[in-house]
Amino acid sequence: LCPVLDFLNHTELEKTNAGYRFTDEDFSLEALKPVRDGKEILVCYDKEADYLDMWERYGFFDTAATIHTVEILIPPSSALFSSLGTGPFWIPENHFNVPLTCPLRTALTELAQASLGAQASEGQVDQHALLQMANLIRSHL
Repeated sequence: LCPVLDFLNHTELEKTNAGYRFTDEDFSLEALKPVRDGKEILVCYDKEADYLDMWERYGFFDTAATIHTVEILIPPSSALFSSLGTGPFWIPENHFNVPLTCPLRTALTELAQASLGAQASEGQVDQHALLQMANLIRSHL
């Protein structure tokens, strides 16, 4: 199966001209549109993979990916380590109006609320959480 897969090139879902399917015993490749002699067979490796997934799995960045993420680890030297653990936490970036959640931001917001108390405004809590997130991101640069 691997030699066949080496001839399939990735493209964004809308530009595919073929699809493939795996079972435990078999592999099938089907043309979705006419493919002229000498033209590339184009498939979408994973329509739900984000920018980072494609790099980790296949060694390239998919510029057509609609969701980009960053992986953040909490260093043991961070004051947040005892509350959050090491992670990894994923910070999504949304290019379309796909509802996404960011577990790190949620956790930092909960910690900020606990730290600042019930009298803190939503804006103060959000600002404190974002500052903590910015510091974590800066520590990875």
